[in-house]
Amino acid sequence: MYLNIQRGIALTSPRFTMWPQYIVTAFEKISPEADEYVFYGPWNSVLNHCFLINEGYVICPHLPIAQVHAGTRDTVDFVVTLSAMKNEATIFFVEVKAPKYLGNTYARAAANEQMRLRFYQSVRSSPSKMHGISAFGTDVCFYELEKENPIISLPPPAAEYSRVIVVDVAPENWWNLNVLDQEGYDKFTEVVEEAKVSS
Repeated sequence: MYLNIQRGIALTSPRFTMWPQYIVTAFEKISPEADEYVFYGPWNSVLNHCFLINEGYVICPHLPIAQVHAGTRDTVDFVVTLSAMKNEATIFFVEVKAPKYLGNTYARAAANEQMRLRFYQSVRSSPSKMHGISAFGTDVCFYELEKENPIISLPPPAAEYSRVIVVDVAPENWWNLNVLDQEGYDKFTEVVEEAKVSS
């Protein structure tokens, strides 16, 4: 099994995408300082637009519960994963973060780690290829997992995590495509079609 991260080339693209206007409007009216939960609705609309229920797809939110420790308040992990499923298998998922945190080294490292953990959690029931997207607002990084052999091969991060030196294990330019721009839209729809074929 191979997990690949696909990084786009940072180019300025005019917004000539084919998203329905209600999706574009839903994203564009959100403040750049908004918290991540405000983006769940627009992203849910994106997935329902791409993965139609009459084609056998179901969009499911997943709310992972963290381990409960006595005497602590942080017992629930509110990371919401929106998954496109078919035949009870996850074929595509989006982990959503607030764009105001994209410039934060720790937030990017945490987002990258959550993506990898989601693949570990879903690999047994996944089809031959599973796709995932880490989204800070509408800025995205694409991941994919291919089940070619019993070993999961994860590409190393840009640098090794250290408790002594602050290193950027998930560089900001990994999220250099925006789904509201033409290049980001084209890549997103290409990955959606690949996920459908794999299902």
